[in-house]
Amino acid sequence: KYILDVQVDADLTSDSILHLVHLFDKAEKTSQKEKLLWYYYIEATSSFISISTKTFETTMGNVKSALENVNDTLLSPVIIPPPNLQ
Repeated sequence: KYILDVQVDADLTSDSILHLVHLFDKAEKTSQKEKLLWYYYIEATSSFISISTKTFETTMGNVKSALENVNDTLLSPVIIPPPNLQ
């Protein structure tokens, strides 16, 4: 968006003042929108990191269980092969 230049040394009229009030109002609303966008961006990023952490923890738990199963099988006095290998 383009904002018309307002000359610094120009005489302000009642129209100029209303125009400036309008511009400052728009600037304030734009600032509030940007803050909200950053807030939502940060929240979304935090959620993604949290989900990624939980997924990683679940994956590591599954790997640990699989390794324990392999160790239990190897330590078992009788190793029974899977049905498709008998």
